[in-house]
Amino acid sequence: MPVSSILAIAKKEFKESISNRWFLVLSVIFFLLILQIPYIVLMLLGFFSYSNIPGKTGIFLAHAISFGGLITLIVGSLSIVTEKEQDTLSFLLTQPIRKLEIIIGKFFGLLLVISLMMGIGFGLAMLPSIGEEEIISIGFLNFIYSILVMVGSASVMIGLAIAISVISASRTMAVSLALFTWLFFTLIYSSGFLGYMLITVNETQAYFYFIFLNPIEISNTIMHLILNPILSPSLPARFMVNYFGIGGSFVPLGIGLLIWSAAPIVFSIIEFYSREY
Repeated sequence: MPVSSILAIAKKEFKESISNRWFLVLSVIFFLLILQIPYIVLMLLGFFSYSNIPGKTGIFLAHAISFGGLITLIVGSLSIVTEKEQDTLSFLLTQPIRKLEIIIGKFFGLLLVISLMMGIGFGLAMLPSIGEEEIISIGFLNFIYSILVMVGSASVMIGLAIAISVISASRTMAVSLALFTWLFFTLIYSSGFLGYMLITVNETQAYFYFIFLNPIEISNTIMHLILNPILSPSLPARFMVNYFGIGGSFVPLGIGLLIWSAAPIVFSIIEFYSREY
């Protein structure tokens, strides 16, 4: 597979994503969210002291992964369908570039731009947010690992976004499917499917399915395990620790995240080859 072709596609996708208004607007909101602006405003108004902010970090870490997924899905869902609507995809396919190279190039281009956004937004905003003492307690490496988990979660969302872009007939359809996918994993799945599973299977199986059938939940669970014991672990994190231990939990969770990253890309490649442009 010619690396030069993939790099050219990745570079093109990077430039287009950086200039995309969706990316710019949502990136600013993402930065302000991680900076914990609502809590800082309340602190300035005298409702509580700065020492209360680190205790809320776990809430914002979950929001970071969730909202980062929204940004990734929206921006990524426009990658192929925009090319189709602007007739640049047909021109691209007349070049000595295979469809496989287009998908992989777009994947890495989007991954680079989202990683840059998350690395800057999450890293810089979290430093003043949780404070030097908490970073020392957590460990600098674990702090870096938490950023890598967000990048891993982004790779899953990019794969899903590209799959959405391949099957969509228009940009409106692509964004709509992206929003529905995000709502499904963040709201519908937790409120509806978990209740159904708790009724139809035992609680242990339900929570196991709940974690591994939802890539955002996998990422959240890994994040809680990395930052434990500074942050109160979520129920899925306690479940993983009870059954696999802290160290043992990273293996199945990591494998689950890898599967979720690869499956949508494989689907996108197969679907992309089956279509005529």
